[in-house]
Amino acid sequence: MLTGFAVRGPLVEGASALLTIELGPPLGQRSIPVKVMSARQDRELSWKGGIRGVMRGHHGVRLEPSERGTHVVHYETFTGVLSGVLVRLMQSQMVSRYRRVNQSLRDHCEQSFVKPAE
Repeated sequence: MLTGFAVRGPLVEGASALLTIELGPPLGQRSIPVKVMSARQDRELSWKGGIRGVMRGHHGVRLEPSERGTHVVHYETFTGVLSGVLVRLMQSQMVSRYRRVNQSLRDHCEQSFVKPAE
């Protein structure tokens, strides 16, 4: 589990999975059923979940090559009647949480990276 969230289930497009996320006080940890929207090894993982019409999120992480190595694009869009209100209420918590997730992903990648022999 990266800091803040985990996706459990088959990571193939169209599959159902379970997202476990730390929402912070007072909500704590929650598990939400999601549908895997994109699963491209070493490139992108995204999922969509929530209550249709009320609030749904499409969340993902995409890895793009860059001159300095790899650029991480972490994205999320929300739809539904409550999305605007809830996003405004939770925006600072979400930004903080996403920073921790991004740092956790970076740490994991850097620890897993094996430098080629020279």
